[in-house]
Amino acid sequence: LFREAEEALFDIFEREAESSDYLEGFQICHSISGGTGSGMGSHALEKISDRFPKKLVHTYSVFPAMQKEASDVIVQPYNSILTVARLIEHPNSVVVLDNAALHRISSENAPSKSTSSFDHINSMVSRIMCAATATLRFPGPMYTRLIHLITALVAFPPMRFIQTGLSPLREGEAAVLKTSVNDTLRRLLQSRSLMSSAGMEKGVDHCLLSGLALLQGEIDPKEIFAAIVKLKERQDVKLVLFFPFYIHLEAGC
Repeated sequence: LFREAEEALFDIFEREAESSDYLEGFQICHSISGGTGSGMGSHALEKISDRFPKKLVHTYSVFPAMQKEASDVIVQPYNSILTVARLIEHPNSVVVLDNAALHRISSENAPSKSTSSFDHINSMVSRIMCAATATLRFPGPMYTRLIHLITALVAFPPMRFIQTGLSPLREGEAAVLKTSVNDTLRRLLQSRSLMSSAGMEKGVDHCLLSGLALLQGEIDPKEIFAAIVKLKERQDVKLVLFFPFYIHLEAGC
């Protein structure tokens, strides 16, 4: 069964790669705790690295919750540890999506109690993916290729695990209060907006190597520079002393 699935999967990869006008890389969505996402996902990463050694690989990886009561899958820790080893070796960048954080944000922001948590979580993740690739699909002056995004976020190759956030957290046609670049950037760094359980508030042991904020809307460039200055003045994040800090901001409609 695995061999049949493998042949069908990589036949699709080969066919799509051949039909592409300009293939820059691959994006893979998977969970690292389940059998298929961890086992088949790891195998796919290895095969893509072998068959397309010069192409980029960018993954959206769902990590298991650290709480014991969050899952009844006994082999979840083993699957996760073995998959993380492949994520360190093969992809160029990994967006970390923490299962516990996703469920927490879903419960706090779901439009109604009748809304399925999985539907809401999938909606959030799809919005993150759409926002992250907006500069590729609607080219502007910067970040028009996948390599540009990876270069801005991955300070040096071993540190390829990316923490992501989304603000405002709204669904459908829900109204959003008018905000500013400074306020949006401040809320992006709050734990309630992050898709992982590791917060960046003061007092939490963390450090930021680099960052990229993709903003949508009609924005004055002066607001962007002022927001960066205020971010550093407030010391919202802890910076490493041995490495130059960069936070890139890109605005688009």
